[in-house]
Amino acid sequence: FRALTSVWSPIPSIGGGRSDFEDDSLDARHLDIIAGLDPSWNHFDTLNSETRMVHTTYRRTQPWKTGLPIDFQMPERNRRHPVFGFFWWMVRKVLGPYAFLGKYQPHPDRRQEQFFFGLVKECLENGSLSEEKVIKEMQQNHVRHDALDLVKNVPDLEVLLAEIGRAS
Repeated sequence: FRALTSVWSPIPSIGGGRSDFEDDSLDARHLDIIAGLDPSWNHFDTLNSETRMVHTTYRRTQPWKTGLPIDFQMPERNRRHPVFGFFWWMVRKVLGPYAFLGKYQPHPDRRQEQFFFGLVKECLENGSLSEEKVIKEMQQNHVRHDALDLVKNVPDLEVLLAEIGRAS
């Protein structure tokens, strides 16, 4: 995605200048190079003219999963309410790992769905993503089954971003 690839660049002082973080992490050893991050770089379910990177926080409303069966498990450990953890453990043992979880719901902000599929449209148009790859991901239930239809009907990113800017 254009938005992500233009932002990402590894920090050269970590790992002796390697281009990945396989063996290193940003922890207390690196406090001298870690600075505060403006919230606009990690907007939690917020998409406005200030947003630099959207973070879809609520798993049940991730725009690319709408309508698919939930494929994550509820935690078995809950410090506040241990009985809930025990409940989900019993459900998994008796009924299977995804019982009672239902389906992914639409994101409450339709513009975020349009933004995501606008990015997919751009990637399909510039060749960085193939239709075959999207179809394969749909067959594996990683991406909603109407993804290619949505891509065909979504406004171009420039139009959508202009609308978001006017609404902010």
